[in-house]
Amino acid sequence: MFFNFANEAKLDGLNFFPDENALPVTGHEANANAVNQLDDGATVPENFDAMVQFGQVPDSTDGTVNAANFTLWSDAGLSLEDIDLSSMSLVVSNPDGSQEVLEGGYDPAAAASTGTGYANGGVTGDGLSNWYDANLADQFSGSSEPGTEDIMALMNQPVGGTMPGTGASGGTGEIYDLA
Repeated sequence: MFFNFANEAKLDGLNFFPDENALPVTGHEANANAVNQLDDGATVPENFDAMVQFGQVPDSTDGTVNAANFTLWSDAGLSLEDIDLSSMSLVVSNPDGSQEVLEGGYDPAAAASTGTGYANGGVTGDGLSNWYDANLADQFSGSSEPGTEDIMALMNQPVGGTMPGTGASGGTGEIYDLA
């Protein structure tokens, strides 16, 4: 997982938890506009500010990782707004051994999907705030604009649905092999 910071000065004193090779975290790096490669040689087309690598073998991306957590903090202070959530890449290893680079991120200005098959319930219009009002405003602070606390609370919400390729219902989300 590669990502950028909105303010590269926040890279000074950046800390990762857990340490490298505390499985499934097998590596991490932070270096302004200079990070684009994993230990297995996989690269992303853009240079990023930081990355976290996952696997089941130390210093590698080998093995299936069904779930992973990591924490970032900085001696200079760090908030969710310091991470550029609109600029991220994820290298995904497929069961056949091939790898894909998924690029994108969260764009708060983007309109919600018009489809009804998504968690947004088909809400369209003014992007995240419209989706938030229709789906979550009563669950959290009641504000028409989500704050950092609300976004962090979403990370603990169960995700229903079917796990890809299994047909099995999953109450905790989808499983991907992350490299």
